[in-house]
Amino acid sequence: MKSSCSPPATCPRPAGQCPRLRPPESFGFGLQLVLLAGLSFAARSSLAATEPSDSPPPPRPASAASLPTKEATEARARPLPGQLSAKFAIDPRNPEGNIPSIKDRNSNPLEFGYFLQDLLERAEQARKENDFEGVIRYYRAVAKAVPDNAKGWSKLCEAYDFVKDRDRAIRACKYAIDRPAVELQDYLRYVRLILSREDQLPASDQGEVNAVLAHLDEQPSLELVSNELRCEAGVKLKDVAMLERCTKVLVRLAPGDPKTVVFQWSLAMQKGQRSEAERFIALARKSGVVLANVERMEKVTSSSLDGDARHRMVLGAIVLLLGSLTLVAVARRRASQRLAR
Repeated sequence: MKSSCSPPATCPRPAGQCPRLRPPESFGFGLQLVLLAGLSFAARSSLAATEPSDSPPPPRPASAASLPTKEATEARARPLPGQLSAKFAIDPRNPEGNIPSIKDRNSNPLEFGYFLQDLLERAEQARKENDFEGVIRYYRAVAKAVPDNAKGWSKLCEAYDFVKDRDRAIRACKYAIDRPAVELQDYLRYVRLILSREDQLPASDQGEVNAVLAHLDEQPSLELVSNELRCEAGVKLKDVAMLERCTKVLVRLAPGDPKTVVFQWSLAMQKGQRSEAERFIALARKSGVVLANVERMEKVTSSSLDGDARHRMVLGAIVLLLGSLTLVAVARRRASQRLAR
């Protein structure tokens, strides 16, 4: 990869100071943060400083009767049963309210590492219990504890995305892609969240998408992935030139692949070339696209609707087709991993 990251929309820092895209790590997310725990860095003093419009509303002033007792305050200051950290307590109701200070974390890096592991473990436990508000609370705390690393923001983006809080997910992902340890999935999720907007994308969002694509284009090993993403954007933006560019690359790198065929069909539909679209439907059958999705392509192709109505049908079909293809790919990968064990 080149040493600079020029697109200002995804990396507003001076040229040469942008975070490098990293492949998925071979060691655990928690271990990466624990290793960071021993480093001295200028962390932000509060999550509000880094995520101004995402912070929860301030609590209402408590009445005298509802103020915590001294015993309750001291209890919250003690680590909970099962915590690895014997020094830094977690408040389950407000985990980000008990983040150790810079001085404390740097004087007790091992304890701070345990504290991060405690947060991650509690986030995972909350996920298993379907307590998604809890998942978000704990990952907010992780992002606040290690704000200059992409990992916490990435997990927070994923959590917001899961509960369909699109705006907060986009903000968290944007923080992730501007920080060290960013991974490919962060860029993909960020762009797909932007593209999920129901109405037309504003120019600012289109600029964000184009900046990410330009950044990914700098890495030859990602040519296939970046052009699949470009095709997704081309469908959303009704951009024929963008679709022509990406499908040309996909035909070269993955001819006959179901995704390639689906995007070729979409391009034909954008151009109003019904006979070409029908040809790609036949190819879709041969390439392994499931019958239900082939039938959906046929329905959209034969529809008498024009203009925006036709585009909405194409876009909806593409989303469903790509979703099903992704699920098939994941299932196959997991099956191969089980066989390899």
